[in-house]
Amino acid sequence: MVASAISSIVRVIKPQSVPSFFSRYPVAISIAAPDVELALRLIGEDACEENTRERRRALIRHSNPYGDPFAICHCSALPERLPLLASIIEVMWIHDDVTEELDHSSACQQHQLLAEVLRVDIDPLKYKPANVRQQTLARLLQAAIALDNDKASSMVETLRNYLATFDNRDDDFDSMSEYMPYRISNCGYWISSYFIRWGMGMTLTTAEYESIRDYDIAMGNVLGLTNDYFSWNVEKDQPTDRIRNGVRVLSREHNVPPDAAKKMLLGSIIEEEERAATIKKRRIMQPVSESVAMYFDAIELYVGGSCYWHATAPRYQKFDVSAALRCNLASTPLRPKRISSTRDGMGAITPVFNSVVRPVSIAEFREAILSTCKPRFPNVRHARSRPIGEANKLHLARLCADWFPGLAISGGVDSMALAYLFSHYVKTYKSQHITDNPVRDILSVTIDHRLRPESSTEAAKVATNVRHLGLRAEVLRINWSNVLGSDVDPTTQPNMESLARTHRYRVLGSFFAKQNVVSLFFGHHRDDQYETILMRLLSGHGYRGLQGIRQANAIPECYDINGVYKSGLADDQLRVHPYLKFSPPISQTRALRKTLKHESTMPGFEQFRSHLGVHDLSTRFPGQVERDYDASLPYLSPLTVEDGGITIYRPLLEFDKARLVATCEANGVPWFEDGTNLDPTLTTRNALRKLCRENELPKALQKTSILALAERSRRRVQVEENQAARIIQQEATIVDFDPNVGSLLVDLPLLHIGRSMYARINKAARDKARRGRQRLLAAVITRKLLSFVTPDSHLPSISNLENTVRRLFPSLHADEPAFSIGGGDRKGFSIAGVQFDPVPSYNSTRWFLSRAPLSSNYMRAVATDPSSVFKRPSWVSSPNPLPWEEASDPAWKSWKTAVLWDGRFWIRLNSCHRQSRLHVLPLMAEHTRAFKAALNPKDRARFEKLLKYHARGKVRYTLPGIYALQAPIITPGGTGSEEAHRKMMLLALPTLGIHIASLEKWVRYDVRYKHVDTQILGKRKHNKTPRIHRFTTRVSVSRRRRQQRLRMDEEIQI
Repeated sequence: MVASAISSIVRVIKPQSVPSFFSRYPVAISIAAPDVELALRLIGEDACEENTRERRRALIRHSNPYGDPFAICHCSALPERLPLLASIIEVMWIHDDVTEELDHSSACQQHQLLAEVLRVDIDPLKYKPANVRQQTLARLLQAAIALDNDKASSMVETLRNYLATFDNRDDDFDSMSEYMPYRISNCGYWISSYFIRWGMGMTLTTAEYESIRDYDIAMGNVLGLTNDYFSWNVEKDQPTDRIRNGVRVLSREHNVPPDAAKKMLLGSIIEEEERAATIKKRRIMQPVSESVAMYFDAIELYVGGSCYWHATAPRYQKFDVSAALRCNLASTPLRPKRISSTRDGMGAITPVFNSVVRPVSIAEFREAILSTCKPRFPNVRHARSRPIGEANKLHLARLCADWFPGLAISGGVDSMALAYLFSHYVKTYKSQHITDNPVRDILSVTIDHRLRPESSTEAAKVATNVRHLGLRAEVLRINWSNVLGSDVDPTTQPNMESLARTHRYRVLGSFFAKQNVVSLFFGHHRDDQYETILMRLLSGHGYRGLQGIRQANAIPECYDINGVYKSGLADDQLRVHPYLKFSPPISQTRALRKTLKHESTMPGFEQFRSHLGVHDLSTRFPGQVERDYDASLPYLSPLTVEDGGITIYRPLLEFDKARLVATCEANGVPWFEDGTNLDPTLTTRNALRKLCRENELPKALQKTSILALAERSRRRVQVEENQAARIIQQEATIVDFDPNVGSLLVDLPLLHIGRSMYARINKAARDKARRGRQRLLAAVITRKLLSFVTPDSHLPSISNLENTVRRLFPSLHADEPAFSIGGGDRKGFSIAGVQFDPVPSYNSTRWFLSRAPLSSNYMRAVATDPSSVFKRPSWVSSPNPLPWEEASDPAWKSWKTAVLWDGRFWIRLNSCHRQSRLHVLPLMAEHTRAFKAALNPKDRARFEKLLKYHARGKVRYTLPGIYALQAPIITPGGTGSEEAHRKMMLLALPTLGIHIASLEKWVRYDVRYKHVDTQILGKRKHNKTPRIHRFTTRVSVSRRRRQQRLRMDEEIQI
């Protein structure tokens, strides 16, 4: 944003049309641009000899069709001062061009000659100059002194310091720490900073400038390094040894080639911009004068304008016009050609340029990464580096051309553009975090579905192209014989698309989990988003289905794979060196202990000693559930709630496919085209592509309108979800959540949202109008409550919860006078595997949610053939044993992975006696008596109390139990396949922590609860306030009294 004091003398420029522009700062051009161009043309004639190098460079410097550097960079200057300001600095630039080709001693002599005219009492008529630069500078200096005599001495001193310091080094630099202080002066930042203040007629006091000096240094670093970044294209080929450039310094310091050093230089520029922004933010939190605020805006316009001018100046660009003419997308970054110009009412020249499709810059990609990959765990104190993953899917058959929109198809342009951008991103921003962890490596994977003979060759070529970009690449193949059987041809299956999608995700999830990858990137773009929403419109989806492709979501189809789908963080926290650490570092703890030890000797410490906790510095691990302690009951430690897993990110959703094509073509990145995408008879998506490509759709169906519709749908859904979560938390809807049993006690709000309007004529109409919104919120609240208990992977849709909402919130479907809270007509019911039982009490809105009883067919299968209902993992030696596992004895083996039992509990076993055929099955009534008899008296009493309090009635028979099975007993005359006579023994109830004596000597277990949203387990802020069923906003005292009088009048009339 441009400050209001400056906006009247500038015209804002949108730099997005310039491909190589990367600055975060605004750009504008002064309304005095024509006067500046005229003045500089005269200076070029006066201060340069004819047919000299400096004369040619001055002409090139001011031939930029986008604008003159002074009109852009110094646009904050007053229009009457800007031409003179530009002329003085232009003489210094011409002097720099002259001395750049000289040796150091000769250059210093020229600096001394020019410094002779820098006097307050200079008289150009009496002074005999040695060259035209002296003569021109003397004339300009006299004009500046006459314009502002008060600042004459400071201007002379500033120019003298510039000539004395900007070329004071004759040797090369070995590090950037040495080079950057030199570069600030050498690039002329200090005189530019002074002339910015002079041009605005502004003066900063010594105290004011000292308070922002660090900011000025950071912005000077940005300016000098930006000039190095763009000038390297020209300076790298110059024969002189007097070139000082940050690319050369970085190349020497880190022993890398110049191309890599240039990318590192861009990263340094971005870091300096962030440092300057941090300093500014810290400074403006304090009282700031108007002069300092205007200086902040002017410097940002100067630095942003410098990047814009360097990115467009012909002096620093090398254009390939013929390549752009050959490509109808004009993917090569060209210098726009000015075809006309107009003059607006302010007198500024407005250039008109040819439009081109520009490639995606690294800076734009960085912004997309930062906006897409937000931290999943903001409370993390320390994070170790992790690799990140990029998936490529190979298009393998015409039948499967539309498995997943835009998912890196056969090394397509979207995936290769993503690979190229990531390869340069990690080189440019070495210390950048993605989500919670710093980036260590990038791993690219291509999925070979093995449905065509040439698929393996194509997958190998894609991997080779990715390796050429500097990334690791792997090819994973789907083994269809393990999925469908050795005799089944996968291409003949009617549901081939869904099968391929499911197993593609499962292969990706399993592989990346082993590589400790939790961030997986896909190459979906805006065109994919547009096509997806059009398809959903055709299918009749509502606004919840029109949100389109999400920027980030948990990996699908891997719901039962531990460490992949919303799980794995609990195991990470048990390791010696976790990837995410929520506790403070030891150094911080020691410093706090030392401080407290010192302050404990001071008077008054005893008053607040009781308020200090041992865990005040540590943030709570997201999976930890707190439970109130009741001395009358045996304490049962709550199970850890799982979290973590792999998240899919799509950072290219904000870019059109044309820009990705331009990115690949501009940088020589090859890709594969899939011909099946052009066949409109193959899939609905292909038909839509052809329709959109060959016809002009109505405005309501064009890309801009459809994407705006999706954005509105996302915002609406987000508002509803947030409001439902806020009601659950603020109204203390969840009274108790028991992860050991998977049950939930809730006290439902009545959802009387809005102000209570007594004695209003339109009260009934207003309440009726609110009912639709209240029912929708009730359905969203119900879905959130179901997610805590349901064993299903997918929650029921909002439309399928209408009857459930009618049962739970009868007040939203009945007239107010006829409704009574906690009526006797409430009955239990089940939905999505969850049993709803009303809690009988007067005026109660409480319900108890638990797992619905298991079906009789399922229990019959458990009793006859346990292996058919429970797929036991293989036993392996754990390479990184967790604390609960036995690591010293090689006889102990663990399950290869944890098992998601009944969609609710993650269970993993560790045993040294595997002949007992351990299974995890539901608790059966016929085994309870024998199990109680095997417990010692203390554990037996504890077991009975736990069942009575935590698992009453049929709920206990939905809990998992660890069973030992004997070998099957073959009956006389049988076939040997009977399992009914197999003897089973209950060993433990892992969620309750109860097991037979000495079980830990040969079996150990670990159990966690599935991922749920623990953030909504909030409590009322004012616990002493009684429950209020009707929510009424606060009203004024006068209105409250008026309502009381109306109610009293109604009672009197009755």
